[in-house]
Amino acid sequence: MDNPELYNQNNQPQQSGVQKYLSFYGEMLRNQFNDKEVDLLDIGSGCGRVLSEIIIVKSGLKFSKIIGIDVSEEMVKFSNTKYGSDLISFHVMDAEGEVPEILNNQRFDIVTSFYCLPYCKNLNAAIQNIQKFLKPNGLFCCIFSQLPKSINENELVSSDDKHAKYMFKYRDLPNARVPDDVIGVIARHLNANGMESIEVTDIENDGFEFANVEAARRLIEAVIPKLKNMSLSEKQEVIDKQFKMSEINQIGDKVVFALRNLYFIARKL
Repeated sequence: MDNPELYNQNNQPQQSGVQKYLSFYGEMLRNQFNDKEVDLLDIGSGCGRVLSEIIIVKSGLKFSKIIGIDVSEEMVKFSNTKYGSDLISFHVMDAEGEVPEILNNQRFDIVTSFYCLPYCKNLNAAIQNIQKFLKPNGLFCCIFSQLPKSINENELVSSDDKHAKYMFKYRDLPNARVPDDVIGVIARHLNANGMESIEVTDIENDGFEFANVEAARRLIEAVIPKLKNMSLSEKQEVIDKQFKMSEINQIGDKVVFALRNLYFIARKL
């Protein structure tokens, strides 16, 4: 993503999902830590808005230090400019990659990751990093999404399509389409890396809801790289293809990108 300003204006579906997560587990987190100030790491922090306006403001937790990491340098630069403070800072890191020196010896009471892990190619490497970042008995809070199986069958962009390099190609994201036993898959990764699942809420056909078609198109524009450098007509053509590929549909008065979402919380042993 190279358009953080646009993403910041149009990530309401992600905000709603994290608020739903807090409705499930916010009380558990507050009871776990009571009035203790906690250190929190957010993996895949994007533009920083969810962390700054939802987690900090609506979780009911007290924080001593908050760090967000994201693979996009543009996102991190934007996040630090808009939301950085004495409490919160953002750094570049690939969730499944090498830990940068600035974070190498830091440990956290809570690690959060919302909608990020399914798009890692090496899920186990990402979970290994999460385990290393947690303090003993620290908590891992996650929303893990599965794409509809039909998306794999209905991709509209071939490798020789002139727009292929701009498209968000789901076939390149193996962990966004894990087996039906997704809860078991996640549990095995957690157990192999010294963590155990505490609670899981599994919701079929959960996904993202948009206020209207244009809101869905704006979010697509925000997450596809390099669209801002295209002509208007070419940009619209790419967005149209991505819209169809993603099977974003109008259902009644809602515009929905259907997903199966796991809302779960795990503990480091």
